[in-house]
Amino acid sequence: MQGADEKFFEQNHSSLIQQMFRRGRRPIYHDDYSDEGSDDNMEATLDDILAEERKSRRIGVREDAEEERKLQEAEERKRQAKKKKQKSKK
Repeated sequence: MQGADEKFFEQNHSSLIQQMFRRGRRPIYHDDYSDEGSDDNMEATLDDILAEERKSRRIGVREDAEEERKLQEAEERKRQAKKKKQKSKK
C-alpha cells in the first residue's frame, strides 16, 4: 500500500501544496469594519485599553533594553579599537 501512497503524492503534489497554502482559492475577506451597521466592533472597553497599554509598555521596555544593549556593544567595540590602536603605536 506504501507504493500507492507515493504514486498518489507524485501525481497530486501540486494540488496538495496549493491546498495547504490556499493558492488558487478565493481569498477570505471580512467586512467587520464597514461603516454601515453596528459600531460594536469599534468600541473598546477600559479593560481592552488597559491591556493594550500594558502590552505597549512591555514592548517599549524590551525595545529600550535592546537599544541600550546595542549602544553598549558599540561603545565596547570603540574602546577595544582604541586600545588596539594605542598598542600598535607603542
